[in-house]
Amino acid sequence: MVPQALETFSSGQARYLTANLNKMLTAELTGRMSHLGIETRIIEDDAINLSRYLEDESVDLVAFNHVINDILEHIVAKKNKKDTINIDFWQHFHELINDLVIIEKRGRLKEVVFEEFMELITVAYELLKPGGYMVFNNYVFEETFYKNIDHETTLRLYSSFIDLAREWISESDIPLASVELNGFDPQWWLFLRKDHNKT
Repeated sequence: MVPQALETFSSGQARYLTANLNKMLTAELTGRMSHLGIETRIIEDDAINLSRYLEDESVDLVAFNHVINDILEHIVAKKNKKDTINIDFWQHFHELINDLVIIEKRGRLKEVVFEEFMELITVAYELLKPGGYMVFNNYVFEETFYKNIDHETTLRLYSSFIDLAREWISESDIPLASVELNGFDPQWWLFLRKDHNKT
């Protein structure tokens, strides 16, 4: 988890802030972080609203730690007028996946989620300090998808989220420079640095 890494590699000096909507997952995360020595804070709001809580250029690192799926599932759920805040997340986990896969199978994924996804990236960019990093990672446990309507499409889609993020961000005018690090597979990792000039 990101907060554990921050505590370890900052000698306890880092501060960790995250946005989370689902009340059940917020409670779980609060419990997992309770033993940490660093300062932690959970904002129970949509991450797209983080500029209401933080100053521009006040953050060193924005970590999208295995959350592209959550972001896209939440966007689709909002459009379908489904509650993602008060539900038992794990009981509705496969329903959220299925809704996203249905849109992918209809060839409408970018049409449905692109605008809000890029709005969130813009917010994250504005919060980053100059030279700060935006880091994305993803991983897939194939057995997770055994209940889904189309196992092959689901696995393909959920394995492509980093490539999708890379493609969509590269199409934008947001000046984020891609950084390659040895030992990090680009299928599962994306490192972007806030620059004045996009490269």
